[in-house]
Amino acid sequence: MGRIKIRIAGGPKDVKAFSDFLVKAEAYISALSLVSQSPDYPNRNSTDVRRYLEVEFDSEVMDD
Repeated sequence: MGRIKIRIAGGPKDVKAFSDFLVKAEAYISALSLVSQSPDYPNRNSTDVRRYLEVEFDSEVMDD
């Protein structure tokens, strides 16, 4: 198993929608598992937010 950390940033609704998409994708992609996600943090001088995700994946299955 591999593990990576991902930072996503954008409008609050977009960040939530993408994070929710990854949660739903876990049900269909057995090689992917969302281990943790942070709360949203505001970006400086912007209405955008950022969120950090930790994802575990089966690198052997995704090697093709």
